[in-house]
Amino acid sequence: MLSTPENTYSLSQQYRMNAPIMELSNNLVYNNKMISNSNTQKATYEYFRQSYFDKYVSDNSVQGDQLAWITKVASPHIDDSVLFLNTSKLAAYDTRKDGSLVNIQEANIVENIIKMFMEVSWVCIILV
Repeated sequence: MLSTPENTYSLSQQYRMNAPIMELSNNLVYNNKMISNSNTQKATYEYFRQSYFDKYVSDNSVQGDQLAWITKVASPHIDDSVLFLNTSKLAAYDTRKDGSLVNIQEANIVENIIKMFMEVSWVCIILV
C-alpha cells in the first residue's frame, strides 16, 4: 500500500548530486521539479594520486579503446560527471536468458570500471 498517493512523497530538493547528474535525473524522473543544494552543484572528485591510476592501467594491461574509456570515466572534470559509453563497435551482443536481455560484455565493462574505482582510491571534493 506504499504506492498510493497518500503514502508517496516526491523529492523536491537534493543534497548529493552535482549539477550534471542532477540534470539527468531531474529530466528523466522528477519532471524538472528537483532543486539542488548549492553546496553540491559543483562537487566532483579526483584521485589521491595519479600514480594509483597509472599503476591500475599498467597492472591491468589497459590500452587502446579501453584506456580511452577508463581515462574518460576517471576524469574529475564536472563536464564528465555523466557519460554514456558507446559499445556499438564491440562484440557486445544482447542474448536472452530466462526471459531477460543479458549482455555479458557490457556487464564486464561495468565490472572493470567499478574495480578501477575501488583500486585507485577516490576522494570527494567540493570545487567552488
